[in-house]
Amino acid sequence: MPVGVHEYTVYYTSIQNDDDSSSLRKFSFRNLNNDYASLYTIIMNGFTASPLYDIKLELPNNYIWLHYTGSALPEKATVQFMVSSKETAAATSSVSEPFVKDQINKLFQK
Repeated sequence: MPVGVHEYTVYYTSIQNDDDSSSLRKFSFRNLNNDYASLYTIIMNGFTASPLYDIKLELPNNYIWLHYTGSALPEKATVQFMVSSKETAAATSSVSEPFVKDQINKLFQK
């Protein structure tokens, strides 16, 4: 990894628990082009933008959809991460618990 490039891993609890395995899931990305700040901005903007559809993001190993609910009341709005693997052999998908704005700020240490 180039000097100065950090890798970030986001851990979350999946609300889809199809088997007996742990409900703890994660996705990772490298901060190549200020991706950390960009992801934070995209997530936070979605709280007030009232997106009609889920926002799809592509990471090297995953697709992530940001699913917003309750945008009519910004203080009650939530976002969920819907994550799926790009690898067809390991075609797993999971959905996080809903996060409110304050939880996203804590997640990104803001």
